[in-house]
Amino acid sequence: MNVSRSMGPALAGFLIHVAGGSVGLSYYVQAGFYAAAIIWIIQIRIPQSVTDSLREAKLATQSFSSSIKEGFAYIGGNRLLLGLMILGLVPALMGMPFMTLMPVFAKSVFHRDSDLQALLTMMVGIGGLTGALTAASIRGRGNGKLLICFASAFGLSLFFFSQSYLIPGIGVAMAFTLLSGFFQTSYITQNQTAVQ
Repeated sequence: MNVSRSMGPALAGFLIHVAGGSVGLSYYVQAGFYAAAIIWIIQIRIPQSVTDSLREAKLATQSFSSSIKEGFAYIGGNRLLLGLMILGLVPALMGMPFMTLMPVFAKSVFHRDSDLQALLTMMVGIGGLTGALTAASIRGRGNGKLLICFASAFGLSLFFFSQSYLIPGIGVAMAFTLLSGFFQTSYITQNQTAVQ
């Protein structure tokens, strides 16, 4: 996922540049990749086990709303799991939208075109790939203190990225987008490891 997040924006920026600033070509290429992914997913065959049959029988007798209630009751009854869910949700809701705002930063803040947007999002992807590899190399089932440090560092890197326009050039902005990708992926990986 991080490789696609790194290479996708760079390719999109190049296609937008080739098309003279029009985004149409980029969307057509993206739609082609989605169509190929759907075709590959449809071809996957998963063998059914005995436990899958028992789980399906239980789900067939349970309504959707009772299943949702059971899930919330389970999370509410387990304080550790509830804390991990909140710690996973809050940074995602408060920090993830920065990727959606990347075109605004490129055009309105740094006064550049799609080339800078592609470069900044590529830095997020490279940081994310590095963060995933780093988190995978950490031993154990998820360290709570490290998780909180990664989530806090993600927020700080986003704050400093938002203030990077005060320093001339784009190097500082690139550094903080790289760090935000690193810490974002690191905290998500640590959180999911701890939940499992």
